Amino acid sequence: MVKHYITKYSDEKNTRKAVSWIQLDILGKHFCFFSREIEI
Repeated sequence: MVKHYITKYSDEKNTRKAVSWIQLDILGKHFCFFSREIEI
């Protein structure tokens, strides 16, 4: 199964960031691809 995830957070310097990635689940194992982090 292929899933897309995105999460938003603030780091210790109060900079707001968003992180997204694609996760591939095969036989109970998880593989993450195309991770990207940006400031918002």
